[in-house]
Amino acid sequence: GRGGYGRGGYGRGGGGQQRERRGPNPEAAAVNEAISASTSWRELNTILEQQSRSSMQGLDPFQLVALLLQLIKLDKPTQGDDVADYQQFVASVYGWMMDRLPRFRGRQISGALYAISRLNLYNAELVGALVQASLPILHEFSAMEYARFLDGLQRMQAPPGDEWVQQFFRSSADKIVRTAERDELPAIFSFCQRLGLAPTPEWLATTTGAAMAQLQSRDR
Repeated sequence: GRGGYGRGGYGRGGGGQQRERRGPNPEAAAVNEAISASTSWRELNTILEQQSRSSMQGLDPFQLVALLLQLIKLDKPTQGDDVADYQQFVASVYGWMMDRLPRFRGRQISGALYAISRLNLYNAELVGALVQASLPILHEFSAMEYARFLDGLQRMQAPPGDEWVQQFFRSSADKIVRTAERDELPAIFSFCQRLGLAPTPEWLATTTGAAMAQLQSRDR
């Protein structure tokens, strides 16, 4: 395989964002629980259809990404009409994501790319739109979110483009150093290498220094 960055749940960190997304709404909380408890893609499809007709008018960004992250854990159909139904379901989720994209934050953008890369149902328009949506908020990402973002792109062999690369190496180093846990720096280095991204000397000096400090503190 091509490796991956799957450690940690979708809910780790970002508590303020998470509260904003979920809010106190009991109906939204019930939907969140139903998504995490689903044991088949058809159950998730039912949730999507029900919420599309509800007063909430569809799933919110947090729920859409949670649904995809649950979907990648479940069995996929392999033959017959089920395959077409499954692909239509995923296409519907992708369509809702495009509609909700202006409300996506770093956690949803990185989680979406991570999940899409594991579904093996590539949608160039959505992936490109997710990359573009990340540009104004790239400096807000945590190390985990950078790692998931890059992991998704390297699995799909979809380099993010020059504008993204320049902004990433210009704005991410300090945030990565402040928020990285022990396996996130090596993961980011590895995914950059697989995507053919050439770090700037400044970015490399900052992040490599942090990686060495982590190794030394682990050895003590």
